[in-house]
Amino acid sequence: MPWTKISFSRADVDAGKPQRVVEAISMAYVARPSPAEPVLFRTTGLNGINDYFISPEASGLAIQALSAAGAKECPPPETASLVPVLLPLKKHS
Repeated sequence: MPWTKISFSRADVDAGKPQRVVEAISMAYVARPSPAEPVLFRTTGLNGINDYFISPEASGLAIQALSAAGAKECPPPETASLVPVLLPLKKHS
């Protein structure tokens, strides 16, 4: 599965649409081991568009929810310039 990207307008953000994507990806990991690396990243452009980038691992697990949200395949982003949104869960001993 490739990287995927979803773009949200300011109105989408205000309506909570990105949070639904975060929840869908989180739910995909309920019965699976937590990811070792961040799987969801965000950037906000000067035009107010919020782009969310989903790793191939998470894209494969939450494909239906991402498709419904309008996700499109994209080349791997330069993650150094992005803000991680969904981080691996810490294991408690």
